[in-house]
Amino acid sequence: MAEEIFQQVTNCSKQEARQWFKHIQKCPQVWLTQDALSIVAAIDLAFGDIPKPAHFTDHTHCPECADHDQNLRSHQRESIPRDALGCPGYDPITFCSPDGVAYYMPALVRYALAPSHFDDREWYGEQLLYFLGNDSNTVRHFNPQQKQALLAVVHFLQSSPDWVTTMSGSSHQVDLCMAEQALISTL
Repeated sequence: MAEEIFQQVTNCSKQEARQWFKHIQKCPQVWLTQDALSIVAAIDLAFGDIPKPAHFTDHTHCPECADHDQNLRSHQRESIPRDALGCPGYDPITFCSPDGVAYYMPALVRYALAPSHFDDREWYGEQLLYFLGNDSNTVRHFNPQQKQALLAVVHFLQSSPDWVTTMSGSSHQVDLCMAEQALISTL
């Protein structure tokens, strides 16, 4: 659907639209508003110096952990594609160490703040809020500057158009409240 709209707006071929749209999908910052860009800058400042860990998961635990570890090790935070972050049922970040989550947080936030233009993937804000609200071990690992920056993300997501249209259900309100509470209670 989005590729078709892009093709109509740009008056290009179907193949050109598919190529351009795949490129644009890999660059979520293209879709960000000025307010979102200021939040991204705070996230980059808080998390940008985290080194890439040698491993992201307990890669010897099971095949799924090994798969998630290999997936995350094969990318950089600046260029990880949205499809590498999986879906709510198969999300490599939920298996990730706190250092691994911190390393990828700038990318996670960029995808969460970008509107949902991925035909084959859910809006990433849903996954990020669920993760922040349900992984207290990782949230406790973050320093106060990182928690404050993430709190700004949570508040932004609450007022975003995708939140209003996609996330206004009661279970998603719980995810938002849990994420907010997890960050505030550990400051």
